Amino acid sequence: MTRIRPTRLGVEALIFFTLLLVGWLATPYSNLFFLLLAFFACLMGLGVLWALGNLRGVGGRVEDFAPQPARQPILAGFVLDPGRRPKEQVEVVLELDDGEGTQRARVGAVAVLEHRTALEGVLPPLPRGIHRIRSAWVRSSFPFGGVLVQRRIPAPERIVVHPAPLELRRGAPRSLVLAELGERLVTAGARVQPSGLREFRQGDEARRVHWRASARRGSLVVLEWDGEAEEALEVVLDRRADRKPFERALSVLAALGLRAQELGETLHLCSQGVDLAFGEGGRPIRELLHWLAEAEPLAPEDPPPPPCSPAALRLPFTRDLEPEARRAT
Repeated sequence: MTRIRPTRLGVEALIFFTLLLVGWLATPYSNLFFLLLAFFACLMGLGVLWALGNLRGVGGRVEDFAPQPARQPILAGFVLDPGRRPKEQVEVVLELDDGEGTQRARVGAVAVLEHRTALEGVLPPLPRGIHRIRSAWVRSSFPFGGVLVQRRIPAPERIVVHPAPLELRRGAPRSLVLAELGERLVTAGARVQPSGLREFRQGDEARRVHWRASARRGSLVVLEWDGEAEEALEVVLDRRADRKPFERALSVLAALGLRAQELGETLHLCSQGVDLAFGEGGRPIRELLHWLAEAEPLAPEDPPPPPCSPAALRLPFTRDLEPEARRAT
Protein backbone atom coordinates (compact mmCIF):
# COMPACT_ATOMS: atom_id res chain seq x y z
CA MET A 1 0.00 0.00 0.00
CA THR A 2 1.48 3.31 -1.12
CA ARG A 3 0.31 6.80 -0.20
CA ILE A 4 1.33 10.14 -1.64
CA ARG A 5 0.56 13.58 -0.24
CA PRO A 6 2.08 17.06 -0.35
CA THR A 7 4.29 18.23 2.47
CA ARG A 8 4.04 21.71 3.95
CA LEU A 9 6.60 22.85 1.40
CA GLY A 10 4.50 21.21 -1.32
CA VAL A 11 1.38 23.07 -0.17
CA GLU A 12 3.28 26.36 -0.28
CA ALA A 13 4.48 25.49 -3.80
CA LEU A 14 0.89 24.84 -4.91
CA ILE A 15 -0.19 28.21 -3.50
CA PHE A 16 2.67 29.89 -5.35
CA PHE A 17 1.68 28.06 -8.55
CA THR A 18 -1.91 29.29 -8.12
CA LEU A 19 -0.68 32.90 -7.75
CA LEU A 20 1.34 32.53 -10.93
CA LEU A 21 -1.75 31.21 -12.70
CA VAL A 22 -3.77 34.21 -11.51
CA GLY A 23 -0.99 36.54 -12.67
CA TRP A 24 -0.91 34.87 -16.07
CA LEU A 25 -4.65 35.40 -16.49
CA ALA A 26 -4.77 38.95 -15.07
CA THR A 27 -1.71 40.64 -16.63
CA PRO A 28 -0.45 41.20 -20.18
CA TYR A 29 2.89 39.48 -19.43
CA SER A 30 1.48 36.15 -20.59
CA ASN A 31 4.67 34.73 -22.09
CA LEU A 32 6.72 35.22 -18.92
CA PHE A 33 4.06 33.75 -16.66
CA PHE A 34 3.47 30.89 -19.08
CA LEU A 35 7.15 29.96 -18.97
CA LEU A 36 7.14 30.09 -15.18
CA LEU A 37 3.97 27.99 -15.02
CA ALA A 38 5.38 25.45 -17.42
CA PHE A 39 8.66 25.26 -15.49
CA PHE A 40 6.97 24.73 -12.13
CA ALA A 41 4.48 22.23 -13.58
CA CYS A 42 7.31 20.15 -15.02
CA LEU A 43 9.25 20.42 -11.76
CA MET A 44 6.29 19.29 -9.70
CA GLY A 45 5.53 16.40 -12.04
CA LEU A 46 9.12 15.20 -12.05
CA GLY A 47 9.23 15.53 -8.24
CA VAL A 48 6.25 13.19 -7.92
CA LEU A 49 7.76 10.64 -10.32
CA TRP A 50 11.17 10.72 -8.63
CA ALA A 51 9.59 10.41 -5.18
CA LEU A 52 7.57 7.36 -6.28
CA GLY A 53 10.64 5.83 -7.90
CA ASN A 54 12.71 6.43 -4.78
CA LEU A 55 10.47 4.08 -2.75
CA ARG A 56 9.77 1.55 -5.50
CA GLY A 57 10.77 -1.90 -4.32
CA VAL A 58 11.54 -0.84 -0.75
CA GLY A 59 10.60 -3.47 1.84
CA GLY A 60 11.09 -3.94 5.54
CA ARG A 61 9.55 -4.71 8.89
CA VAL A 62 9.48 -3.47 12.47
CA GLU A 63 10.89 -5.96 14.98
CA ASP A 64 8.89 -7.20 17.98
CA PHE A 65 9.08 -5.01 21.05
CA ALA A 66 10.26 -6.44 24.35
CA PRO A 67 8.22 -5.21 27.34
CA GLN A 68 9.27 -1.61 27.95
CA PRO A 69 9.35 0.35 31.24
CA ALA A 70 7.11 3.38 31.53
CA ARG A 71 8.47 6.94 31.50
CA GLN A 72 11.59 5.91 29.57
CA PRO A 73 12.48 6.17 25.85
CA ILE A 74 11.54 3.04 23.94
CA LEU A 75 14.08 1.31 21.73
CA ALA A 76 12.73 0.09 18.41
CA GLY A 77 14.45 -2.11 15.87
CA PHE A 78 13.59 -2.35 12.19
CA VAL A 79 14.97 -3.85 8.99
CA LEU A 80 14.89 -2.09 5.60
CA ASP A 81 15.63 -3.50 2.17
CA PRO A 82 16.15 -1.00 -0.70
CA GLY A 83 15.36 -3.46 -3.47
CA ARG A 84 17.38 -3.26 -6.67
CA ARG A 85 18.74 0.26 -6.37
CA PRO A 86 19.93 2.47 -3.47
CA LYS A 87 17.33 4.79 -1.96
CA GLU A 88 17.74 8.30 -0.56
CA GLN A 89 16.49 9.87 2.70
CA VAL A 90 14.32 7.02 3.94
CA GLU A 91 12.69 7.00 7.39
CA VAL A 92 10.29 4.80 9.36
CA VAL A 93 7.22 6.16 11.15
CA LEU A 94 4.93 4.34 13.59
CA GLU A 95 1.31 5.30 14.17
CA LEU A 96 0.21 4.45 17.71
CA ASP A 97 -3.32 4.41 19.08
CA ASP A 98 -3.22 6.20 22.45
CA GLY A 99 -6.98 5.89 23.08
CA GLU A 100 -7.70 9.50 22.13
CA GLY A 101 -6.35 9.49 18.57
CA THR A 102 -3.33 8.60 16.50
CA GLN A 103 0.17 9.47 17.70
CA ARG A 104 2.95 9.47 15.11
CA ALA A 105 6.51 8.77 16.10
CA ARG A 106 9.64 8.66 13.96
CA VAL A 107 11.58 5.50 14.63
CA GLY A 108 14.72 6.22 12.61
CA ALA A 109 16.11 7.37 9.28
CA VAL A 110 18.94 6.60 6.89
CA ALA A 111 20.45 9.02 4.36
CA VAL A 112 21.36 6.45 1.70
CA LEU A 113 19.93 2.93 1.86
CA GLU A 114 22.19 0.72 -0.28
CA HIS A 115 21.59 -2.79 1.07
CA ARG A 116 19.46 -4.70 3.60
CA THR A 117 20.07 -2.91 6.88
CA ALA A 118 19.04 -3.46 10.51
CA LEU A 119 18.65 -0.16 12.34
CA GLU A 120 17.51 1.11 15.72
CA GLY A 121 15.38 4.08 16.61
CA VAL A 122 13.90 5.67 19.73
CA LEU A 123 10.25 6.32 20.50
CA PRO A 124 9.14 8.87 23.10
CA PRO A 125 8.23 7.54 26.58
CA LEU A 126 4.76 6.03 26.90
CA PRO A 127 2.53 5.61 29.97
CA ARG A 128 1.89 2.19 31.49
CA GLY A 129 -0.47 0.08 29.42
CA ILE A 130 -0.87 -1.84 26.16
CA HIS A 131 -0.37 0.51 23.21
CA ARG A 132 -1.71 -0.69 19.87
CA ILE A 133 0.35 -0.02 16.75
CA ARG A 134 -2.08 1.11 14.05
CA SER A 135 0.45 0.99 11.21
CA ALA A 136 4.09 1.39 10.26
CA TRP A 137 5.33 3.27 7.22
CA VAL A 138 8.61 3.68 5.38
CA ARG A 139 8.54 7.11 3.74
CA SER A 140 10.60 9.66 1.86
CA SER A 141 10.20 13.19 0.48
CA PHE A 142 13.21 12.94 -1.83
CA PRO A 143 14.23 14.78 -4.02
CA PHE A 144 12.61 18.22 -3.54
CA GLY A 145 10.77 17.78 -0.24
CA GLY A 146 7.43 18.82 -1.71
CA VAL A 147 5.82 15.36 -1.94
CA LEU A 148 5.80 12.70 0.75
CA VAL A 149 5.55 9.09 -0.45
CA GLN A 150 5.07 6.31 2.07
CA ARG A 151 4.67 2.55 1.92
CA ARG A 152 3.22 0.33 4.62
CA ILE A 153 5.45 -2.31 6.21
CA PRO A 154 4.67 -5.13 8.71
CA ALA A 155 4.84 -4.27 12.41
CA PRO A 156 3.89 -5.87 15.76
CA GLU A 157 0.34 -5.34 16.95
CA ARG A 158 1.23 -3.65 20.23
CA ILE A 159 3.82 -2.33 22.63
CA VAL A 160 3.64 -3.57 26.23
CA VAL A 161 4.67 -0.82 28.66
CA HIS A 162 5.02 -2.11 32.22
CA PRO A 163 5.49 -0.03 35.39
CA ALA A 164 8.90 1.55 35.80
CA PRO A 165 10.62 -0.78 38.32
CA LEU A 166 11.80 0.58 41.65
CA GLU A 167 15.49 0.04 42.32
CA LEU A 168 16.17 -2.53 45.00
CA ARG A 169 19.51 -1.70 46.59
CA ARG A 170 20.95 -1.00 50.02
CA GLY A 171 21.26 2.54 51.24
CA ALA A 172 18.29 3.73 49.17
CA PRO A 173 16.52 6.96 50.15
CA ARG A 174 13.29 6.92 52.11
CA SER A 175 11.18 6.90 48.93
CA LEU A 176 12.53 3.40 48.19
CA VAL A 177 11.59 1.79 51.49
CA LEU A 178 11.75 -1.66 49.94
CA ALA A 179 15.51 -1.71 49.49
CA GLU A 180 16.45 -4.11 52.28
CA LEU A 181 13.22 -6.06 52.03
CA GLY A 182 13.76 -6.56 48.32
CA GLU A 183 17.27 -7.94 48.81
CA ARG A 184 16.05 -10.34 51.46
CA LEU A 185 12.98 -11.51 49.55
CA VAL A 186 14.85 -12.29 46.35
CA THR A 187 16.83 -14.90 48.30
CA ALA A 188 13.78 -16.08 50.23
CA GLY A 189 13.63 -19.58 51.61
CA ALA A 190 11.18 -22.35 50.88
CA ARG A 191 7.70 -21.50 49.80
CA VAL A 192 5.14 -22.64 52.37
CA GLN A 193 1.68 -24.14 52.10
CA PRO A 194 -1.22 -24.40 54.62
CA SER A 195 -1.08 -27.62 56.66
CA GLY A 196 -3.69 -27.35 59.42
CA LEU A 197 -5.30 -25.41 62.27
CA ARG A 198 -4.31 -24.96 65.92
CA GLU A 199 -5.44 -22.89 68.90
CA PHE A 200 -4.38 -19.25 69.05
CA ARG A 201 -1.32 -18.61 71.26
CA GLN A 202 -0.05 -15.42 72.80
CA GLY A 203 2.34 -13.78 70.34
CA ASP A 204 0.61 -15.07 67.20
CA GLU A 205 -0.02 -12.41 64.56
CA ALA A 206 -3.62 -11.40 63.99
CA ARG A 207 -3.32 -11.93 60.24
CA ARG A 208 -2.71 -15.67 60.83
CA VAL A 209 -6.12 -16.09 62.49
CA HIS A 210 -8.54 -18.18 60.43
CA TRP A 211 -11.68 -16.19 61.11
CA ARG A 212 -14.21 -18.59 59.56
CA ALA A 213 -12.89 -21.58 61.52
CA SER A 214 -12.73 -19.43 64.66
CA ALA A 215 -16.39 -18.46 64.25
CA ARG A 216 -17.39 -22.12 63.87
CA ARG A 217 -15.38 -23.26 66.93
CA GLY A 218 -16.17 -20.30 69.13
CA SER A 219 -12.46 -19.68 69.87
CA LEU A 220 -9.53 -18.24 67.95
CA VAL A 221 -7.58 -20.65 65.76
CA VAL A 222 -4.66 -19.95 63.46
CA LEU A 223 -3.58 -21.50 60.18
CA GLU A 224 -0.25 -23.34 60.22
CA TRP A 225 2.03 -23.67 57.20
CA ASP A 226 4.52 -26.28 56.00
CA GLY A 227 7.38 -25.61 53.60
CA GLU A 228 8.07 -27.16 50.26
CA ALA A 229 11.39 -27.84 48.60
CA GLU A 230 10.57 -25.31 45.88
CA GLU A 231 12.31 -21.96 46.17
CA ALA A 232 10.09 -18.96 45.47
CA LEU A 233 9.53 -15.31 46.24
CA GLU A 234 5.90 -14.97 47.26
CA VAL A 235 4.01 -11.69 46.87
CA VAL A 236 0.37 -10.85 47.58
CA LEU A 237 -1.06 -7.88 45.67
CA ASP A 238 -4.39 -6.58 46.95
CA ARG A 239 -5.82 -4.55 44.08
CA ARG A 240 -8.38 -2.90 46.35
CA ALA A 241 -6.28 0.24 46.69
CA ASP A 242 -6.13 3.89 45.69
CA ARG A 243 -4.37 4.75 42.44
CA LYS A 244 -1.12 6.14 43.89
CA PRO A 245 -0.24 3.23 46.25
CA PHE A 246 -1.45 0.78 43.60
CA GLU A 247 0.92 2.18 40.98
CA ARG A 248 3.78 2.08 43.47
CA ALA A 249 2.98 -1.55 44.28
CA LEU A 250 3.10 -2.39 40.57
CA SER A 251 6.55 -0.75 40.35
CA VAL A 252 7.70 -2.91 43.26
CA LEU A 253 6.39 -6.05 41.54
CA ALA A 254 8.11 -5.12 38.29
CA ALA A 255 11.41 -4.68 40.14
CA LEU A 256 11.05 -7.99 41.98
CA GLY A 257 10.10 -9.82 38.79
CA LEU A 258 13.11 -8.51 36.89
CA ARG A 259 15.41 -9.28 39.83
CA ALA A 260 14.01 -12.82 40.07
CA GLN A 261 14.63 -13.27 36.34
CA GLU A 262 18.19 -12.01 36.73
CA LEU A 263 18.96 -14.45 39.56
CA GLY A 264 17.02 -17.42 38.16
CA GLU A 265 14.46 -17.32 40.99
CA THR A 266 10.72 -17.96 40.98
CA LEU A 267 8.17 -15.28 41.85
CA HIS A 268 4.75 -16.48 42.99
CA LEU A 269 2.05 -13.81 42.65
CA CYS A 270 -1.27 -13.99 44.46
CA SER A 271 -3.81 -11.36 43.46
CA GLN A 272 -7.40 -11.00 42.32
CA GLY A 273 -7.59 -12.95 39.08
CA VAL A 274 -4.09 -14.43 39.23
CA ASP A 275 -2.37 -17.09 41.35
CA LEU A 276 0.67 -18.08 39.31
CA ALA A 277 4.42 -18.63 39.48
CA PHE A 278 6.69 -16.69 37.15
CA GLY A 279 10.34 -17.14 36.34
CA GLU A 280 12.36 -20.31 36.95
CA GLY A 281 9.99 -23.28 36.73
CA GLY A 282 6.95 -21.10 36.02
CA ARG A 283 5.59 -18.79 33.36
CA PRO A 284 7.96 -16.32 31.65
CA ILE A 285 8.58 -13.02 33.43
CA ARG A 286 7.43 -11.41 30.17
CA GLU A 287 3.88 -12.57 31.01
CA LEU A 288 4.14 -11.00 34.46
CA LEU A 289 5.18 -7.67 32.91
CA HIS A 290 2.27 -7.94 30.48
CA TRP A 291 -0.13 -8.46 33.40
CA LEU A 292 1.35 -5.50 35.26
CA ALA A 293 0.89 -3.31 32.18
CA GLU A 294 -2.86 -4.05 32.14
CA ALA A 295 -3.62 -4.28 35.88
CA GLU A 296 -6.13 -1.82 37.31
CA PRO A 297 -7.22 -1.16 40.92
CA LEU A 298 -10.48 -2.64 42.19
CA ALA A 299 -13.27 -1.24 44.33
CA PRO A 300 -13.19 -1.78 48.13
CA GLU A 301 -16.20 -4.13 47.97
CA ASP A 302 -14.48 -6.53 45.56
CA PRO A 303 -13.21 -9.93 46.85
CA PRO A 304 -9.77 -10.15 48.51
CA PRO A 305 -6.77 -11.95 46.98
CA PRO A 306 -6.61 -15.76 47.28
CA PRO A 307 -5.07 -17.22 50.48
CA CYS A 308 -1.31 -17.17 50.56
CA SER A 309 1.56 -17.76 52.95
CA PRO A 310 1.66 -15.40 55.96
CA ALA A 311 5.36 -14.88 55.24
CA ALA A 312 4.58 -13.43 51.79
CA LEU A 313 5.23 -9.78 51.02
CA ARG A 314 1.90 -7.94 50.94
CA LEU A 315 1.32 -5.01 48.62
CA PRO A 316 0.43 -2.17 48.64
CA PHE A 317 2.45 -1.37 51.74
CA THR A 318 0.51 -0.14 54.75
CA ARG A 319 1.81 2.59 57.01
CA ASP A 320 2.59 0.19 59.84
CA LEU A 321 5.07 -1.65 57.58
CA GLU A 322 7.02 1.40 56.46
CA PRO A 323 8.83 2.08 59.79
CA GLU A 324 10.07 -1.52 59.79
CA ALA A 325 11.35 -1.16 56.24
CA ARG A 326 12.93 2.20 57.11
CA ARG A 327 14.80 0.61 60.02
CA ALA A 328 16.05 -2.11 57.68
CA THR A 329 17.70 0.51 55.47
